[in-house]
Amino acid sequence: TDTINYVPLQLKELVPEDLNAQQTIDLIIEGLADTYPKSGDLVVGVFLNRKGHLDLGSFPIPDLSIRELWFFGSAAPDGSQWFICGNIMANERGCRVFPYPGT
Repeated sequence: TDTINYVPLQLKELVPEDLNAQQTIDLIIEGLADTYPKSGDLVVGVFLNRKGHLDLGSFPIPDLSIRELWFFGSAAPDGSQWFICGNIMANERGCRVFPYPGT
């Protein structure tokens, strides 16, 4: 038989600099630590809606009580390629790039 498992999911967004230049990934993660101190089954996805590059090799594993932490966003200026990276909490630093819309 097929089993369906549900987990709580929280989506966050690193907004473009013209909307809030002071917002950072670090501040988003600090907010997770303050908001979800005991959410061991929570999965968090952070939409990186900003130009730039995320260096996961130097990204420290945050001290959070969540199950999974993922980053995703557009990998191409025209939105034809997207990426997803994680699970950071399990020290899985791999990223996948895929076309959108998928074929």
